[in-house]
Amino acid sequence: GGGGGVVDLQHPARPFDGAEQNRMQDQLRTNLTSDEISTRSGGSAGQVAYVEGWRVIAKAQEIFGFDGWSSRILQLQREYEDHDSKNGRWTYSYSATVRISLRNGTFHDEANCR
Repeated sequence: GGGGGVVDLQHPARPFDGAEQNRMQDQLRTNLTSDEISTRSGGSAGQVAYVEGWRVIAKAQEIFGFDGWSSRILQLQREYEDHDSKNGRWTYSYSATVRISLRNGTFHDEANCR
């Protein structure tokens, strides 16, 4: 899960004007197209849909502007490590908590494990 906040004190707040807010709201309400969603094998779960990282960044740039947002890793932790002695393969899983901040000072923290 994640949390949100009103102000990120690491970045001085610069409010969005009304026109910017309306444009951003319109863009955020627009669904992604099928071309913007990728799939991969999820093993026993079948096909899993996801959005590639480069596309998320491009979308944030398009909606908020190049100086309208930022991201920061708050925590990175190894959750799992396994070595298969038969094939020599190592498997790792990490969790990360990332903060997305908008230039107006609002932010959202989200944690995920992969």
